[in-house]
Amino acid sequence: MVVRGDATALTELVPGALRGQVALVVTSPPYGPTVHGHVRPGAHGVAKTHNRYGEDKGNLAYRDLRGLVDGFTGILRGCATLLRPGGMVVVTARPWRKNGELVDLPSAVIAAGVDAGLTPLERCVALLAAVRDDGLVARPSFFQLQQVRKARAGGTPMHLIAHEDVIVFSRMASPGPVASRHVSEDRDAGGQVAA
Repeated sequence: MVVRGDATALTELVPGALRGQVALVVTSPPYGPTVHGHVRPGAHGVAKTHNRYGEDKGNLAYRDLRGLVDGFTGILRGCATLLRPGGMVVVTARPWRKNGELVDLPSAVIAAGVDAGLTPLERCVALLAAVRDDGLVARPSFFQLQQVRKARAGGTPMHLIAHEDVIVFSRMASPGPVASRHVSEDRDAGGQVAA
């Protein structure tokens, strides 16, 4: 089954019979035109294409970071309702730079998952590099290279971001009754505890 639509309304898109039945969701937030697109040399310099996610301005790719995170929290909340107990959501997210500042999207995704009722299990690193002659060769985008070159030319030491985070969340099974243990304490004059 293929369902196409606005993922912020996931529970309306997916048939109710699938709620609580899904074992795995793999997703990634939209990065928007800052880091997305194809670059080709053109008659008037560099031409950037395919850097939009359609024309709908309500799309998360057109929002600022706070709007993106809020929308993605809603998506993850929808994912949580679809998951069976023990089911997992795997999110790939990468940091990027905007105006020279690092945007830590992976940490924001973890906070979004927690807000959506998911439990973070792992945060892994996926290198975006090739192995050549026993070394790693980064595969940055044109935009990353351009930004790093400009920063270094201006005297700011900057490195390429050569990884993506892979964040694994789970919807834990409902916990059973928690056994509680009561300990009575007696404190003596010196603050020592005798239980």
